[in-house]
Amino acid sequence: MSEHVRIALVANGSHLNRGCQAIDLGTLSVLRAAFDAPEVVSAPYDRGPVDWGEEPVPVVSPPPEPRRLTPRWVADRLAARAAGPIASAYARHALGYLTEVAASADAVLALGGDNLTLDYGRPDRFWGIDRAVAASGTPLVIWGASIGPFGDGSRYERFAVRELERASAIMARDDLTVDYLRGLGLGDITHRVSDPAFALEPREPRDGLGLTTEGAVGVNLSPLVGVLAGLTPDEWMRRCATLVEAVRAQCGRPVLLVGHVFTARSDDGAFLEGVAGLVDGETPPVLPRDLGAAELKWAIARMHAFVGARTHATIAAMSSGVPTVSVAYSRKARGINRDLLGTEEWVVDGAALTPDALTGALDRLEERRDEVVARLAQGAALARERALRAGTILRDAVLGGGGR
Repeated sequence: MSEHVRIALVANGSHLNRGCQAIDLGTLSVLRAAFDAPEVVSAPYDRGPVDWGEEPVPVVSPPPEPRRLTPRWVADRLAARAAGPIASAYARHALGYLTEVAASADAVLALGGDNLTLDYGRPDRFWGIDRAVAASGTPLVIWGASIGPFGDGSRYERFAVRELERASAIMARDDLTVDYLRGLGLGDITHRVSDPAFALEPREPRDGLGLTTEGAVGVNLSPLVGVLAGLTPDEWMRRCATLVEAVRAQCGRPVLLVGHVFTARSDDGAFLEGVAGLVDGETPPVLPRDLGAAELKWAIARMHAFVGARTHATIAAMSSGVPTVSVAYSRKARGINRDLLGTEEWVVDGAALTPDALTGALDRLEERRDEVVARLAQGAALARERALRAGTILRDAVLGGGGR
């Protein structure tokens, strides 16, 4: 094999989700640490904007979905129905472009973090993507993922195992996933790594922030948590305003609202602007929505403490040594806290979040601040090492030390 290697990144989303952007940029750092000048191509699963900045990464977008009731639309749905459990018409429609991308690569990394869970419904779209890659004959690596659970002993779990067996390797980002996959008989292809966002380097905003984050408490509360809690948007927004008021009163520090996802379906920026307008007293600032993942990490790293619902907002904080309360809506938050701190003490349930629960967690965090900061320093260093290890495993176990 020659030294040149071409890696395709698939199954990640638009960079309007800064978590997706953090995964992409962190993965690029991991690959550059493992390979000499790797060629990387990005093939996201949707047509939203993907911003690699000055990085020379070409983007191959999926074809637009056909209009309803057109012949192509009808054909796609018939094909999807014939595909059995893979019921996603989108995935069927996208097979052509993915097959071409995969065939030209030495390995394909399926990104996305929590795509292969039931957190957002059945992940049939992503099984379809993985099938398309595996059919090309190019090694498929499920990259930096939390996976499952899919229902103990259920028919769907058995189906999921068959789909996961298509992968040459699974890079699992938490112990919960590793233990689950080993229990399913997938231990031979499962490797314990960390989320690639732990390898993301912070970057100071070129034009500044227009405000200081030094010593502030950052609060990231997303509209998604309200949906999962069964609240209307107005109910969740009002509850978040009371949470912000409680944090400010408890901490006696400036509070900054931090958005991390800005998609049309789930826009933290618009949501937090609404929250800010409902807060009694001085309106808390909201960080600019045009900050990229690396710039947000730079801003968060200067904060005194952080409250975060979005997984990669909390990774940005914790990997920078900022004591963090994680607002959990899935087991991802628990896994990350176990990894970095060895405890779930500073994880609060998003569905049952109250001012007392949040301020209580912040109180305990402040009381043991020195201990938490020391644990984070150690845990974040290990997480970064594990993130970089994924590149070494890819190079040695999947590609045999090089490319084509």
